[in-house]
Amino acid sequence: MSTYNIDGVSEMMLHHCVLNKKDFLNMSAQELKEFVNEKIIEESFQIFVLTESFVDGEMKLEFKIGDGIEILSKVEYSEKNQLPAIQEDKIRLVFWEMLEDSNIEVDIPDNIKEITFKAEGNTYGCMDEWGNMAFEKYSFISNNKDLEIFFESESSGNVKEKIVYFLNSKGSCESISMNDNFEDELSEIKNNIYNFYA
Repeated sequence: MSTYNIDGVSEMMLHHCVLNKKDFLNMSAQELKEFVNEKIIEESFQIFVLTESFVDGEMKLEFKIGDGIEILSKVEYSEKNQLPAIQEDKIRLVFWEMLEDSNIEVDIPDNIKEITFKAEGNTYGCMDEWGNMAFEKYSFISNNKDLEIFFESESSGNVKEKIVYFLNSKGSCESISMNDNFEDELSEIKNNIYNFYA
């Protein structure tokens, strides 16, 4: 068994919940910030994101096990929104936090030379709009057999990304970053959501 770094995958902590429209509209920017921060600390769960980059004029996954030569890898990624429909007069919040550095490792038996990485993606209704190929469920397959291989991950550094998405029953979604303009952007989103339901 040997340990390899995984390139092209990042870790983030995500939470989603549903609020009554009235409760959301009555929340101040500070109350919403505190709500998001508390949920991320206490109730968020770990997900992963595949990374893409431009190579020769087209987007390609950066996924690689170790040096990419000793073990050849291929990725099979499928994606859909796996959350239930949103009821009228409800707002779904989906928010996540990603740190600057993700260190992800796997232990692989020494006789493995080729692996297929299968990830069952979940958009949560918005992750694809942000460009994130997010997933919780994944498996490693070699010679048509599932391998008992799991990520060992650790994140560090400053916050790279902290985003809040707001989705309603009519399929509209808006996002804001937890930055200095949070209060102004939240006010605009509330006006938009109010108009959606007017």
